Amino acid sequence: MLCEHFLSFYAPSFNQTSEEFRRRLAVVHYEKLVSDPKQMLAEVAGFTGIPFDEIDPADPLDTGHVKLKDTSSIPMYSPWVTDVTGRNLSASRVGNFRKVLTPTEIATVEDRCGQFFEWFDYSRNAA
Repeated sequence: MLCEHFLSFYAPSFNQTSEEFRRRLAVVHYEKLVSDPKQMLAEVAGFTGIPFDEIDPADPLDTGHVKLKDTSSIPMYSPWVTDVTGRNLSASRVGNFRKVLTPTEIATVEDRCGQFFEWFDYSRNAA
């Protein structure tokens, strides 16, 4: 299932028991990043020691090599292309899963991905 694949990506880091490793691990919550990007960049800068002074989240998005106009016509990208694709950070999609998934589906994801909720300190919405 997708939850197991998803968890396997994070497991090597979150299953570490070394306190030194844990102190070197920072978690950036998407919701916080899109809601207050300047504050999150300041926190990441403080954690890493890398200054992000020249980054302004309000500046136009530079996607690098990805040509966004092409992504919507390529079936492989269609599940990930949304109304905010290629635009500046926006909190408009936070919680959108409630419009797409049924309460039963949300409860299933929260149950099967419970370890993710614990690792990232997320509350479960379906309960």
